[in-house]
Amino acid sequence: MLRDKLVHKVLRIPHALHVGVDRTGADIEAPTIVLIHGLARTHKVWNLALKDLPSSSRVIAVDLLGFGESPKPDWRSYNAEEQAISLHTTLRKCGVTGDIIIVGHSLGALVAIEYAKKYPARLKSLILCSTPLYKSEPRYVFNKFKLPDGETFYKSMLRNFREKPDFTKKLNYYARRAKFIDEDFVVDDKNMRSVVRSIEMAIENQSAFEWLIETKVPTSLVYGRLDPYVIKKYYKTLAKHNPNVAVYPIVAAHEINRSKPYADAVRSLLFAQNPEV
Repeated sequence: MLRDKLVHKVLRIPHALHVGVDRTGADIEAPTIVLIHGLARTHKVWNLALKDLPSSSRVIAVDLLGFGESPKPDWRSYNAEEQAISLHTTLRKCGVTGDIIIVGHSLGALVAIEYAKKYPARLKSLILCSTPLYKSEPRYVFNKFKLPDGETFYKSMLRNFREKPDFTKKLNYYARRAKFIDEDFVVDDKNMRSVVRSIEMAIENQSAFEWLIETKVPTSLVYGRLDPYVIKKYYKTLAKHNPNVAVYPIVAAHEINRSKPYADAVRSLLFAQNPEV
């Protein structure tokens, strides 16, 4: 613990992430595909999608800070920037020097966007699944006309999750028992701090929408029509105003684990937009 704080907190050396999958590609010139999971998940959410990803590309799937087998320092803020820096450190450690394509799910999509902001040089494209986009709208409009804020429900739900950890853990436990969510979607004492801080620092406080409205990076946004965590109008706005952003609605909910529609969408986009992979 002391050494961890000295090396990473005092000296500010980024943590490296646990690499759960590092599959060699047949073509060394093909871009590396990097997979980033969502909140309270691990690299294992990509197991179904991995079966159909291009064999020509190297594929790397990581565990984000605070989850899976990656470090879980209690002093980290767990914002998207920290995660992106650790991802960059990890890719360098893995010897990735060529172009990369990042595929992110939920929280992982926000981390992918932050990576694109900080390290655009070799980023070929983004494929973002179930991205929880929230933007700040002028408060005076809602105050004047007493209209509900379009994000109020979503942000209050997230706030309840992080402010009531015992409730969140119980809800997660019973949802897993009832098979409403996957068995490996676990929120417990081991990762509760990471979950709480990730919700507040990465999901609630974000500028992803503002970046997407102006980005030049080819970006595909995939979302489920049954997803309760995304605001569909934001996706439509992005598709309308930025030609570099394409939106693909599919018949699915939020979770990507064992979701064939998401796996099919990711595979199709990789082949269609990057035929060399």
